[in-house]
Amino acid sequence: MVKKTIVVVFLVLITVTSVFGLSLEFDTRITNVQMHPDFWMGIFPTSVSYAAGTESLQVLPDRKTDLFLELGTGTLARKITRDPVTGVPLLLSDTDYVYYFVDFPDYDVMYAGWTLEFSQGIIKPKGTEKDYLTVSLALDGKWEISLNPILQTTNRLGSPFDNTPFYTEDETVTYEINGTPDLAGDRNLVYMNYRVSGVIDNLLLITGSRNGIKAEFEFIWAPEYLNFTKKTGGKASFYRFWAYANGGTMIMQKKDENDKNVVSVGFSYDVEFRYLDGKYVPKSAEKLKGSIWFFEPENMTYLIRGTAKLDLYGPQFMGSCIPRVYGFFDFSYAWGKYNNASSMETDYIATGSFGIHLEIKLFGALALYYEMGDVFLHTGDDSARYTGLKHSDGLKIAMELSI
Repeated sequence: MVKKTIVVVFLVLITVTSVFGLSLEFDTRITNVQMHPDFWMGIFPTSVSYAAGTESLQVLPDRKTDLFLELGTGTLARKITRDPVTGVPLLLSDTDYVYYFVDFPDYDVMYAGWTLEFSQGIIKPKGTEKDYLTVSLALDGKWEISLNPILQTTNRLGSPFDNTPFYTEDETVTYEINGTPDLAGDRNLVYMNYRVSGVIDNLLLITGSRNGIKAEFEFIWAPEYLNFTKKTGGKASFYRFWAYANGGTMIMQKKDENDKNVVSVGFSYDVEFRYLDGKYVPKSAEKLKGSIWFFEPENMTYLIRGTAKLDLYGPQFMGSCIPRVYGFFDFSYAWGKYNNASSMETDYIATGSFGIHLEIKLFGALALYYEMGDVFLHTGDDSARYTGLKHSDGLKIAMELSI
């Protein structure tokens, strides 16, 4: 499938070039990197996405047109948070084999993904270099295989796919694994989806400064006829609407004679909404751009989350390196039915937290940080298990790419 897609893309580009006499320039770029907590202490990437395409096409005058193919692969860490059969959240009161997942919920995923995407700038204000509104059409594909934790580290032990009957290969066991549909059968999942997305960008980011707002949205439809493993392995058939906005404003900023940040204070925020539903909703569909502090996102029909931050930036050094401290307030509210659950009952879960984040940003992309705070609200079952003082398990690392 991937080889055929690559051939089609380049045949289309060659044809367009020949017919219209265009001189296309191709470029490549890294579009995403992710870390795994067990490998190299979570410092170095264990998955990467790479795009190749052209921005030389111009459909609208003075607007950016982008046609590219993206390939990604790597290893990710995930948790089992639902009863494999009923799809309801796991509780401390659960017994027998289900209780195993409360103590040992971790597993690893090896994956490969591919995307064929066309994006077009629509609105570009005069005197600006970037498009204010960009819309995109894409066809995405993904293959995953789920495994017991590969390295069996102190924080990620257990073998959920060996020590419970739900995922056994014993033909006498007839569990219907609809609560975790991507882990059904041989735990191989292959599916594709259609995607429509857009970006409204009026955010100016400079080292030590953030002004303006940026908003994104996407609609994804993964029909069952594009789930190629539904008979023997993982299942996926869902639709998802997602919207995200982040921005900020500077309260004060002082620079030196070289225009480098000395000290700055600002307010920043982000808000995220997700609608998620379907016959089989895999774990990968739950992803959010932001995070719910100390929680996995709830796999419910609706979810909204947000974060407000008071930022303090210190002296800029070695180009774009800069220390940063911020206080944060986090909230999330999920409601509706539990996706993949056998029951159609509705529920809601609200969470709230506040804390402090200490960070050194290196070269505009790499961040070393430590967090501590208090989860003061969790309305779901076993709330006492989740609330209270929390902190990072050692120094953490994150990487951001501007694409």
